[in-house]
Amino acid sequence: MMGRRRDMQLGGATAIRNQNREDMFKIEELLIDGEPVDSTAVYTFVTTGYLVSGNVGYEILLSFESVYGGSTLLDTVLDYIAQFSPISPDYNLRIKWIDEE
Repeated sequence: MMGRRRDMQLGGATAIRNQNREDMFKIEELLIDGEPVDSTAVYTFVTTGYLVSGNVGYEILLSFESVYGGSTLLDTVLDYIAQFSPISPDYNLRIKWIDEE
């Protein structure tokens, strides 16, 4: 992670990010489904076509294989709402920030 971006959102993951650390070393802890990340494992994640195209500071995503999932973000959200309505917000803490001193 680089800079001061605060727009990273994680589902199924929890991160502790320390802004006092230098770029690329800001994440102190990352858990996937409550378990520490396994550095030898391969993880699959979902993002938007906009971000996977390297926009708004996510150029690193260009270095990984991407596979089109066959659905737009809008269609996916509408399908989810139709399938799981009524829905309620999830207030789980996903990112804990340790601010710069």
